[in-house]
Amino acid sequence: MSMRVDNSTAAGEARRRAMSVARTLGFDDSHVGRVGIAVSEASSNMVKHATGGRLVLQELGENGELGMAALALDHGPGMARPGDMMQDGTTTTGTMGSGLGAISRQASEFGLWTSQGGGTAVYAGFWPETSPWRTTGLAVGAVCVPIEGEAVCGDAWAFHGGPERSSLLVVDGLGHGPMAREAAQAAIETFRARVQRGPGDMLSDVHDALRHTRGAAVAIAEFLPGRDLVRFAGAGNVAASLIEKETVRHMISQFGTVGHRISRVHESQYPWPRGAHVVLHTDGVKGGWSLAEYPGIARCHPMILAGLLWRDHAREKDDATVVVVGRPE
Repeated sequence: MSMRVDNSTAAGEARRRAMSVARTLGFDDSHVGRVGIAVSEASSNMVKHATGGRLVLQELGENGELGMAALALDHGPGMARPGDMMQDGTTTTGTMGSGLGAISRQASEFGLWTSQGGGTAVYAGFWPETSPWRTTGLAVGAVCVPIEGEAVCGDAWAFHGGPERSSLLVVDGLGHGPMAREAAQAAIETFRARVQRGPGDMLSDVHDALRHTRGAAVAIAEFLPGRDLVRFAGAGNVAASLIEKETVRHMISQFGTVGHRISRVHESQYPWPRGAHVVLHTDGVKGGWSLAEYPGIARCHPMILAGLLWRDHAREKDDATVVVVGRPE
């Protein structure tokens, strides 16, 4: 879910919603409290320092464990010395000054990006204490939100990780609302059932599974870090980019609508060195963005980049999804 946070009442509601999500996921009282503290601090900071922003709350799953992500995104003045602001007691508004430090202590994962004049993005991820840490050597971040006013999202994504091979699917059901959601979920279910298939074979499987739906745009990437490769197949207008330092390479999808009409499936492969990122997004996010807009973003958790691309480039009248997969140096 996504909500505007531009006053103290909205900040309080953000905390309550976040704690409700945590309880729904089965978090114990201690973890629910940690979520509440972190989201309260992040929301209050947006109100105090940026005259408001947006909070995104998402359920996550890994290795059978459920977790959640909170993203606070604003267009405020940014921070001149973010390192100093992580220290307890540092404040620019006369308060106790424990906000960012408190968030980082409460969260299982923490990320921060800020730029003077460019705003701030804060990520807090929460996992149960028993959740195993990632074994893929990759980092994944995503934002997936419905068009404002719609209860369900016609976009969806799924990631399956492993030490030698990982796969990602991003799907945009045609239109929005329940029928788009039906198509997207059929794609996700097929992906999960046949996750060992390569991108080309998987795209064919999804095409067959979506014949009874209104159809979708689909992109599938397979990550092979041991071979420094990404394999890719897609149909429709889910955009896919491979970013290495200042170079952006677009991975090509074929024309068509998955579930209705696509030509013979094409699968491509691209070099994927350490430090590179792969970004997939639906057409609810406009193209033409550049990492130059976000100095230092390559060093941040991919959840931060996903959030900023959504913040700055989402279309107002469509579901929107951005997924970023990063390979550390």
